[in-house]
Amino acid sequence: MQKREFKYYPQDFEKLIAKPLHMNLTFDIFDNYVDVQNHILIEIFEDTKKIVLDANNLEIKAVKCIESEIDYEYRKDVSKLEINFKTKLKAGQKINLFTHVVCKPTKNILEGIYYDQTPTGAPPTMISQCQQWGFQRITPCFDDMQAKCTYTTKIIADSRYTHMITNGDILKPKTSMGNNRSETIYVNTKTPMAPYLFFHRCWYI
Repeated sequence: MQKREFKYYPQDFEKLIAKPLHMNLTFDIFDNYVDVQNHILIEIFEDTKKIVLDANNLEIKAVKCIESEIDYEYRKDVSKLEINFKTKLKAGQKINLFTHVVCKPTKNILEGIYYDQTPTGAPPTMISQCQQWGFQRITPCFDDMQAKCTYTTKIIADSRYTHMITNGDILKPKTSMGNNRSETIYVNTKTPMAPYLFFHRCWYI
């Protein structure tokens, strides 16, 4: 047997039966949790009635699809969200999948969203460090380097944050929504990006 020089090789990753084309994300950020809604445009590569998304330590609120009725099972023990479609999906078809989840930032797991040092009296500094496999701690996804897509990301958070940033170009600068909440929107539609490259940060200076 040939000695492995690297930990991972292309053949270690199974061929995807579907992949995202675009994610339209909304992060509603609170001190103890982040409410995440994601509209994913997905292209199907093989006829199937089932897709499986990676989903690690999330609270699943809703999963919906425009093109087909579905049922789903969250297998939290193996970090998988199994989605079964009542209508068979065809190769080449594009579907619109909606997920609504809650994720809980941590101080000790530097994957997904985690807390960083916070000035006294400020809202908690939150950073995402996805790498492989951190994005699945934020939202259900194909957490695979083959699953490159474009992104639109809205961040809603405490107005005291002086910086609310993520990947892409600013579509809407930080704007007050009232009730001490603000929102900003970024777009990254030029270069498809794998989920482990996703980044966001909210902090106060």
